[in-house]
Order: sequence, then structure tokens, then C-alpha cells
Amino acid sequence: MSHLSDIGFPVESREAFQSLAQSVYNKGNVIDSANGYCVKFTDERSGAELWLQFNKQWEFMGMNPHYAGMTHMRVCLTDRMTKAQNAMEGAFHCWANPTQENLPESGAYPFVFDLPDFCAVPHFNLPTLVDIQLTTFAYEMNCFDNDTEFNDHSELKYALESFIPIGLFNADDNPTEQAFGFFAARVLNVADKVNELTGEKFLWLDVKTLGCEMDVVCDYKLLNKMPQVGGIIQGQFWLSGRITSSNPVK
Repeated sequence: MSHLSDIGFPVESREAFQSLAQSVYNKGNVIDSANGYCVKFTDERSGAELWLQFNKQWEFMGMNPHYAGMTHMRVCLTDRMTKAQNAMEGAFHCWANPTQENLPESGAYPFVFDLPDFCAVPHFNLPTLVDIQLTTFAYEMNCFDNDTEFNDHSELKYALESFIPIGLFNADDNPTEQAFGFFAARVLNVADKVNELTGEKFLWLDVKTLGCEMDVVCDYKLLNKMPQVGGIIQGQFWLSGRITSSNPVK
């Protein structure tokens, strides 16, 4: 199951991926950058987004999903990370919700997030305080109706609002920091969404975890039960963000 299915694009083969890219190519808006072009497609009704990448010769490089959510969180960017296989893709290392402007490590925890529009982001002098809209795409997600059910489900006790940046834990087969997190969060809002392009449904949640509020999108096939407002979710997620405003650290 890919990130795409979390926003209503059930792509299960290379051919289906290429067909999807072709179908949204003429529907999107072109964004120029130093390394090439992005074509941004947004399903205005559901908020699902696709970002196509092309080099300066208009050769197709790749496609990334995002979700245009409403949440915002404050982070301090500390490192800009490019990807060797594609100069148009990249990520930022950051600290969540720093309490001191000139001290990134005063934040709640570090993490890495990918950006669908990385090639078009200005080259900030780091460290830099910014606001981001963070969408977390579910890999696996468990839902609990209340605090008691959450606390009883595992011998290893996690806080009701906790975040573990598992993408920062290097292993022999994964030496690069990656945009993954394992977290537990309180559900503030939940809604069914319909991808108008495909007719497929997906789930959106607004959740609060340690140090931030974020959007969550999820394929219904991943659910053990429907999440409830006031309940808890816990699982592993891919982190995709967009910078919404900036205020460089002095």
C-alpha cells in the first residue's frame, strides 16, 4: 500500500502510477524552479494533492502526494537534505515547537519531513524558524475510543500525546535520516473525504500530539475501527510538509 492510497489514489502498479501522472498533467499548475518544473494538482473538494516533477527538458522525474490541510506548527529548520537520485526532491531536519528562538534544541523533539515542493523552496540561512503545515500519511494506525482502552492495549506504556522520530534511527540498511514518525495523538476532528478524480474515499483527521497539531490521512483498509473525536490514534506515519511562513532566527 503506497502513500497515494491514503488520499484516494489506489495505485498498485507502475502502469497505474504512470496513468495517474498523465491524467493530472494537464489539470495542474506549473511552478518553475532552478532545477526544473513542478506541476501541482489539487482536488479542491477533498484537499488531495499530487506534485509532478520535470527537469528543464520537461522529462518526467517523479510524483509526490500531499494533503492541503488546515493545521500549522512552528519548527526550527536546522538542515536542508537533498536526495542524490533526484535533485528536485528533498527534506528538512527540524525541531518541533522550540521555546527559544536562537536555540533549536529547545524544541520538543527533532524530526525530518519531506516536501512535495522542495525544488521551489527558497534557500534559507539555517537555522530558521518557520511555520509548516504537516500531513502525516498512515502506514499503520490503531484507534482507541478512550484513554483507558489506549492504556490497556500494550505492555509498553506510551504517553497519550507522544512522538518518536523513528526516521532518525540509523540502521545498516538505512543510513540516511528519513521522514517517518511513530506517535500517539488525541483526535480533535475527523471527516470522510472523497477524491473527486477517482471517486475513492479516504479518512482525514486533525490530531494533537506532543508539541504540535497535524493533519492525518489514512486509507480505510488500515483501520481496526473508526476513530472518534476525543479518542486516541497511534501508529507509524510518513511525514510530508509545506512551509507556510518564515521568520529567520537572528
